[in-house]
Amino acid sequence: MTKMHFSDRLDSIALPAGFKLPQFNLFDGNGNPFKHPKGFIAHMKITSNNPDVYAKAFPNSLTSKALDWYMELPLKSLDSYQATADTFVAKFGTTIQSMQDERILMGIKQNLNEPLSSYYKRYNDLRLGIPAVDDKVAYMAFLNSLAYGKLKKGLLLKMPLSKDALTREIKQHIELEDLKKSSGEGVDLRETVLRKDRPRSPRKTPVWERLQRDMGKTS
Repeated sequence: MTKMHFSDRLDSIALPAGFKLPQFNLFDGNGNPFKHPKGFIAHMKITSNNPDVYAKAFPNSLTSKALDWYMELPLKSLDSYQATADTFVAKFGTTIQSMQDERILMGIKQNLNEPLSSYYKRYNDLRLGIPAVDDKVAYMAFLNSLAYGKLKKGLLLKMPLSKDALTREIKQHIELEDLKKSSGEGVDLRETVLRKDRPRSPRKTPVWERLQRDMGKTS
């Protein structure tokens, strides 16, 4: 079924007499694409030392979307095991890198009392360094990383926004933040006041103290 992907040379290679596939872990597209070829070779060496045999047996180590990918390769595009392994890693290695990049982006946070303009620049610098991240993932990373305030509340109500709409919302809040700062108004970056910083109400005199005081006045 898969010989159509082999070159004429590779297709002409006969498997050894009595050859049996060893047991190995199947790759479905979600595992580690750098470890899989090494594990595959380790198992194959039990039965053969011929790289051409490895190339012909390799599709049997794939399943699910990884096998679907293999079946869609151009006809007669594989002439060796090295070419097969390189093509495999080129495809699925980018998936691993993308997952790592997403974790990095998800890890950034707006610091307490950090101006939005400062944080947005810091976020953008990181975002531009990992262009392979999906825009939807980048959107959620930015939203989750914001300190709670009017911008975050507004984005939660309006989501999902397009990339351009999100940029406009952010710039509007930065302009408002700068305006408040230039006018001398304090900018409550999180739009909340910590309990210890809230102004305290005047202390109320307990009822029994008022009664004692009143009794003293009349005595």
